[in-house]
Amino acid sequence: MHYRKLYRASYSSLMPIIVAIANQKGGCGKTTTTMNLAGGLSRAKYSVLVVDADPQASATMWSLARGQGSLPFEVTPARQLKWRFSALAMAEEDLVLVDCPPGFTEQDDAAKFTRAVLHGADAILVPLRPSTLDFSAASGFVRILAREKLPEARVAVLINARKNTVLGRQSQDTAAVLFAPIAGAVILQATIGDRAPITEVSGSGETIFDYAPRHAAAQEYVALTKEILTWLSSAPQSSSTLSTTPTLTLSPSATGESL
Repeated sequence: MHYRKLYRASYSSLMPIIVAIANQKGGCGKTTTTMNLAGGLSRAKYSVLVVDADPQASATMWSLARGQGSLPFEVTPARQLKWRFSALAMAEEDLVLVDCPPGFTEQDDAAKFTRAVLHGADAILVPLRPSTLDFSAASGFVRILAREKLPEARVAVLINARKNTVLGRQSQDTAAVLFAPIAGAVILQATIGDRAPITEVSGSGETIFDYAPRHAAAQEYVALTKEILTWLSSAPQSSSTLSTTPTLTLSPSATGESL
């Protein structure tokens, strides 16, 4: 049984919460974040739809690696939705995660769809790797977000570096400075380290929770999932709230721990 639906205060009917996973730069971990976060939300008893808006179709290929239906959530290419943002609001799932493409300043269907998603989503999650090139690209993405005049308190930044390391702390501090022009932007405390299972999992057709449930990487995604749920429920400017926050657990065969 799923937990109660997530509500949009501005609507009387039930609608999904739409989260864009976006960054102007490629190779920053958008698809990996999308798929493993979807796995965590599914384990927390929410129904999830992943919309693959990247023409490279990485999320779609990931979902088909073990055959259709092997994941606990659906993956749908945006082209099957005819690149219409309005189709996302019709989804029956609790949450819709949109894996956005890089370089969406173009005028193709993917870029137009991504801009519509950025404007219409309830939240924007920005994965960010700790490198000079990534931070430089992030400053450009911040300018795009500021230029688009997106609503406040909708942006969260995920640092892909190990927590409680010098690099991790410096990266969070740098990200806080970079995203300061976006009012209400938050730098997530949860971080995702550069670990082998996270690199390997995309070819397995599984999420990290099934591929390496005993590994520290799975616990990092547990922490990320919990923080995302808390953030969505408490963001002061968000039109969406969580009716309840579930307990997220790994299976007893894995760590036996509940968070």
